[in-house]
Amino acid sequence: MKKIIPANSEFMTPQMLESELGISISKQSKLRMKRAQNPPNPLPFIKQGKLIVYPRSSVYSWFNSLARGL
Repeated sequence: MKKIIPANSEFMTPQMLESELGISISKQSKLRMKRAQNPPNPLPFIKQGKLIVYPRSSVYSWFNSLARGL
């Protein structure tokens, strides 16, 4: 599979998110599916065709909100 690296540092690929925050790619997939669950607490992402990227600032805001909820 071809490795895609976003040209803009404001976005992360699933592999980049895994290395930065330690969230496995399979766990990312499960978190993206939470959008349809109640209460929704989805991992923020953008999907264009088969490409999935994460807005860096949104992901870190989401991650920090989880820490405050503990």
